[in-house]
Amino acid sequence: VDHSLVVSETNDAAVRYRLLVPIRQFAREQLKASGGLADVQAQHAAYYLTLAAEAELKLQSADQVTWLALLERELPNLRAAMAWLLEQQDVDRATQLGWALWLFLWIRGLLSEGRRWVEQILPQTEQQPLAVRGRALLMAMVIGFGQGAYAWAVSFIDEALAIFHELGDARNLAHATSLAGLNTAGIQQFEAAEPLMELGVERYLSVDSNWNAAMLLTYWAAIPRNRGDFAHAKQLIERALHLARQHGDRA
Repeated sequence: VDHSLVVSETNDAAVRYRLLVPIRQFAREQLKASGGLADVQAQHAAYYLTLAAEAELKLQSADQVTWLALLERELPNLRAAMAWLLEQQDVDRATQLGWALWLFLWIRGLLSEGRRWVEQILPQTEQQPLAVRGRALLMAMVIGFGQGAYAWAVSFIDEALAIFHELGDARNLAHATSLAGLNTAGIQQFEAAEPLMELGVERYLSVDSNWNAAMLLTYWAAIPRNRGDFAHAKQLIERALHLARQHGDRA
């Protein structure tokens, strides 16, 4: 630091270190020449995959604001990790990273970036284990819903549901059911969407995913509200509010 080889920055009482661009470029060239670059990149990706996995749960808690700020600071590193995983065709860990970050991408308006990721990943998952393919489909469905690309997302519903039924993966089956309902509503097939949403809520509650159940109830309530059934909409919203309060979600 004293010789300006490393820059020290204090943010929210935490100290972070970075290299000036010319020094970083030189150091990277030396690391590559020594044959150590791939190992460092692998360690880097593993670290940020672990961080993203922790963030997935924290973003659905009362600590959401803190973790959003942390992920924003780490966004260049998260992007570098994803780029390396895609370059290595490590679609298993790429899908883990992308799915873990879906809510961050949603809240921070980065869904187009997530769409680019998933469009690279999807073709590579067709011969992968079902769990990998399933996560990629969930990524596509949540990003499609967020972007309003409902018809694109709907095309993945049957395969995603079948995969998680076969795997007996209750939590991801709840996600797939929920996203099936949301995207079916998106293409205005409300009679088909509502039973899926009801089942999605039941499945979320069965795996103690109250935050997701509350979110789904909130979206579901828009359907009866829009057709003038305010009593039903109010019932759904009050149920969502109860779950959110239990979970400590202030939003």
